[in-house]
Amino acid sequence: VRRLGESETRAADLALRRAAIESAEAKTARTDASAPALVLAVGQLRDAGAAGRPFVRELESLRALAQGRREVAEAAERLASLATKGVPTVSMLRERFDGAARAVTIAARAEGDGTWTDRVLARLSTLVAVRRTDDRAAEGTPDAALRAAEQALGQGDVAQAVAALAKLAGPAEAAAQGWLADARARALLDATLAALHRRALAALAGGG
Repeated sequence: VRRLGESETRAADLALRRAAIESAEAKTARTDASAPALVLAVGQLRDAGAAGRPFVRELESLRALAQGRREVAEAAERLASLATKGVPTVSMLRERFDGAARAVTIAARAEGDGTWTDRVLARLSTLVAVRRTDDRAAEGTPDAALRAAEQALGQGDVAQAVAALAKLAGPAEAAAQGWLADARARALLDATLAALHRRALAALAGGG
């Protein structure tokens, strides 16, 4: 009886091993053979994007792997207009923020009904552009929008900084457009690359 038990144990062990092998083979069969290349292409694109470099070549490599992958193809199209020049890094956006904030502050101070007092204040604002950076800036004012954007940018949240400055209107909004355009590009690039990274890892894991 004891020998029979050992024999059954060995048979069960072999069956388990066979099942494990078959499961691994099935997973390998499901895994896209080009998945490693997709992971590499996305990684190279992320490196170029993080450095603020143009990424035409990296994007072309990604496009070559997009056949049969609708999400990848759509992501590549979203980034096409940014590839030639590249996108400013978060660090670059931070360095340029003070200049943009000053321009917004001056533009906001210059608004008025065109009286002599308005013109004097506007002239003075070009010399000294002072804005509130504490929490006493009135809600809905350019100072409040700039403060919220600066805080978000300090945390690396470019999308939130863009959302804060999107509340500007009139001349203040116009003064922010140059910085905002680059910030929107950075937010789009970061979000798209994050989605591509998840998609590439899923393909590598056999998730299609």
